Amino acid sequence: MPVSLPERLQGLEEALRESELLKPGAVKSLVNQLSVATRRLDFSASRPNAVVLLTGAAARNSRQLSEVLAGALFGSTERVVEIDFSRMIQSHDTTMLIGASPGYVGYSNALPIHTLLQMPWSVLLCENVQATHPAVLGILTQALATGVMNDAQGKKIYLSDTVVVLTAPSDAPNESGAVSLSGGREQESSLSTVSELLRGGGLDVRLLDQCDLVCHQVPDNAGSLRAWVTKQFLPELADRYRKHGVQISWHLSIVDWLLSGTEPTTRSTVRLKVDRVMNPAIMPYLPARLRDVRKLSVSYDGQIIVSQGK
Repeated sequence: MPVSLPERLQGLEEALRESELLKPGAVKSLVNQLSVATRRLDFSASRPNAVVLLTGAAARNSRQLSEVLAGALFGSTERVVEIDFSRMIQSHDTTMLIGASPGYVGYSNALPIHTLLQMPWSVLLCENVQATHPAVLGILTQALATGVMNDAQGKKIYLSDTVVVLTAPSDAPNESGAVSLSGGREQESSLSTVSELLRGGGLDVRLLDQCDLVCHQVPDNAGSLRAWVTKQFLPELADRYRKHGVQISWHLSIVDWLLSGTEPTTRSTVRLKVDRVMNPAIMPYLPARLRDVRKLSVSYDGQIIVSQGK
C-alpha cells in the first residue's frame, strides 16, 4: 500500500478510468471528495471519507467498484465489507445489522458490521438499501451522519476511515451520469429529479442528504469492452494456461462469441462464459506433465472448437 496519499489518489483515479465503471465526471467528483476528506479538510471529519449512491446501470457494478476503491486506497481488494439490506424487511431485522440486546437469542453473534472493528480502513458496501425496513434505514442514515454505528451492546463502530458504497437499483434520466451533492444552483434541478425518483422507489430522502455523490449511468463501453477482452482479458487467460503447459492462440470468433448475447454484455458475463463454457472445453487438453507443452488454437463456430497444434 503506498504511504503517500497523493500516490493513492492518483492510482485510484487511474484505476477508475481504466475500469470504466463510472463516467469521467463521476470519477473526478469522487476523487475530489476523497482528496478533501482523507486530508480531514471537510467540515465533518467524523463522517465516512465518501458516501456514494449507485442507482440504475451503475448499481450493477457495485462490487467491482468497491474492489477498485479498496485496492487503490487500502491496499487490498479484500477490504470490502458487504451487507445486503434487502434481507432486512421487518422492524425486528435491525438485529441483523446491529445485533440483539443482551439476554436475547443471538446477542453474542458476530455481525458483518463488526468486521470494521478489525479492518477499519475498508469499503462498506450496502446493497439494496431501497428494499430495507425504515427502522433499519434509519440506523444506517444516522451512522452515515455521525460516522458512528452503535451495536445493540453499546459497542461503537466508527466509519470515519471508510468509503461507503450504497446501491438502490432504479432508473434515472439525467445524462451526466453523476450528481454531485456538494451544493450549487446549477445542480438543484438534477438533485431534485434524483430525489423524487428515489423517494418514489421507497428510499428516504434523508439518506440522500448523507450522500456525496449519486451515480446512475456507466460509460457506453461496447468498444472499450472489446479492447479489454482482446488486449487484457484473453492474453491474461492465455498466460495462466501457459503456466500449465498449454500455449493458446485465440481466434477472432472467440472475441465475437464472448461479446454476443441477448443480455447486455459486461465483464462479469464475459468471465461467466469463460468459466462455464470455455474453460471446461480446454481443461481436457492440459498435459499430464508440465514439461510437455501443447499448442492449442481456440475458436467458436456454434460451439467451442479446440484444435490441437503440433
